[in-house]
Amino acid sequence: MLKARLGGLSVDQLDRERLLRFGRERAAEGAGPVTLSMDLSFIRTVILDAAAIHGLHVSAEPVELARVALRRLGLVGKSSERDRRPTEEELERLGASAEDIEAWAERFIDTSAALERYGR
Repeated sequence: MLKARLGGLSVDQLDRERLLRFGRERAAEGAGPVTLSMDLSFIRTVILDAAAIHGLHVSAEPVELARVALRRLGLVGKSSERDRRPTEEELERLGASAEDIEAWAERFIDTSAALERYGR
């Protein structure tokens, strides 16, 4: 998707205004704040790699400025912490056995943090 939208542009054409337009278009198509943030991070990484690895004289500043503007517009943001776990019914519907559920819990749940958080 990024290649199709921005791949035909030179690095010089990836200015703040072009990146803002890209962000607004992506948001209008339904991309959420986290998705758009990931897009900008990828673009920034490509630009930084072009400078660091290939010695091109390019700056990631337009990406940072676009990110600030898009954040102010509410189009870029961070994901919220989630602490929801699947219910036993949901796990059963997935075909998980009691042993699978127990193994999952041991692997993915920090029981000490949960005990401290909920006072048990």
